[in-house]
Amino acid sequence: MGMRKKILSAGILISLLAAGTFSRVYADEAQTTISGTKTLKQFLSIALQPVGETMYVWGGGWNEADTAAGAGALTIGVSPAWKTFFEQQGPYYNAAKTRYMIHSGLDCTGFAGWALFNLIPNDSGYVMKSGVMTETLAKFGWGDWYARQYVKTHIAGDILGRAGHVWISLGTCEDGSVVVLQSSPPGVALYGTQSGAQKSEAVQLAESYMLQYFPAWYAKYPSAKRDSGYVTHYDLFRWDEDFLPDPDNYRNMTPSEILSDLFAETETEAEAEGS
Repeated sequence: MGMRKKILSAGILISLLAAGTFSRVYADEAQTTISGTKTLKQFLSIALQPVGETMYVWGGGWNEADTAAGAGALTIGVSPAWKTFFEQQGPYYNAAKTRYMIHSGLDCTGFAGWALFNLIPNDSGYVMKSGVMTETLAKFGWGDWYARQYVKTHIAGDILGRAGHVWISLGTCEDGSVVVLQSSPPGVALYGTQSGAQKSEAVQLAESYMLQYFPAWYAKYPSAKRDSGYVTHYDLFRWDEDFLPDPDNYRNMTPSEILSDLFAETETEAEAEGS
């Protein structure tokens, strides 16, 4: 795939975020092994939990000082406050009016940081500036980092980032479109990339799952289209299989196969709870 970095960190990682601005990420706190059985499927299952009931809120998941993870991204499980806030919103949600209502939803890095914390809990969490997240995860020793010009493929579990946004890949469809799992206005949902006027396979797949499994969300926010810049303009972090195994072979499955498997398990759990 081209140029990549895999760096096991020790001490303090200092990342340039913007001209004259630095952020310190304490790599000593990052785990280099995972206790118990954790898999790529489990990471994606966790990341799906807030889908369809969590609005995008600028600063959501951050602390009051807007410097690191806050209570929302340092909690195991989905906050009931997120669903309550979603239920209060209409179809014309304006994220500009909810900035820093940090307990009401998640922004892009708040969502990614929450998912990572629920997979690999630690003391300080993983919420950080989107422009440094993918490379920082590689520096933790969790996998490989690829600069955007060397990104040629998108497989399940990849985390994509650049200054301003971060998202999780659910893989590439036959037409080259990618299924996206992210928090982006209006909120945490499945999306698909598309180039051109014709609806892509990824968009069709995302919309069909949102309609079937999250009808209340779909009734308000039916569109799942995202532009093709998601495929070409983001750096990429890819999990090391020695760190996060993939016994379910998601890396070699299509998004359709992955979603079918993930939601089949969700249905089984729901039936067990209802019995």
